Amino acid sequence: MRGLIVVPAYCERESLPSLFERIERAGLPQEILVVDDGSTDATADWLRERGIPHVRHPFNLGYSAAIETGLLYAWRRGFDHVVFLDADGQHEPEAVPRLVAALEEGVSIAIGSRYLGGYGRQSPIRRVGSILFSHLTGLWGERIHDTSSGFKAMSRPAIELALRGDFADYHVEFLLFARRAGLSVREVEVPYLPRTRGRSMHGRASVFYYPLRMFLLLILNSRTAERHVP
Repeated sequence: MRGLIVVPAYCERESLPSLFERIERAGLPQEILVVDDGSTDATADWLRERGIPHVRHPFNLGYSAAIETGLLYAWRRGFDHVVFLDADGQHEPEAVPRLVAALEEGVSIAIGSRYLGGYGRQSPIRRVGSILFSHLTGLWGERIHDTSSGFKAMSRPAIELALRGDFADYHVEFLLFARRAGLSVREVEVPYLPRTRGRSMHGRASVFYYPLRMFLLLILNSRTAERHVP
């Protein structure tokens, strides 16, 4: 399958060199696209100097907008699958083949899960939240252990479905919508590393509003309006 790795990035000049060294060592066959979400550091300069394919938002639009840009790019260029890999170095590029293997077995969406083996690596507060949201997803089908993982692989039908919806969130909201639409979702256990460089795309305020938003999305779980795929 012809695949694309999309790396959403916001002010990740410090993290990208190490990440791309690891991607090169992994020998991944997928093409690469970095979505620079209006970085104010030297991220864009670094990408241009090294000739790394990228698109740049004129200003910071947020994580979901970066995901959608990557989906549009993959769809318009006819890729069979897309893998989202965070720029902060917390995801292991060597684990990408595990997610792609799930797609080759017929899975529509493969989630790189940090928590299939438990939630012990989190702080007590985050652990409680993760367990709560995980159990809530079980109210609408099989439980999703890692509801906020940004490490995902999506088949072309899943890409099309994502672009037909109007999503505020490509984690829980989209995953529940995809399951209602008949797409299969599987978690795949992957290693996870702590951030050591760069700046998160999620601001400090997200610690407070993200759980509230996730709770509302899980409880309401209403039909998402569809739109025409560009």
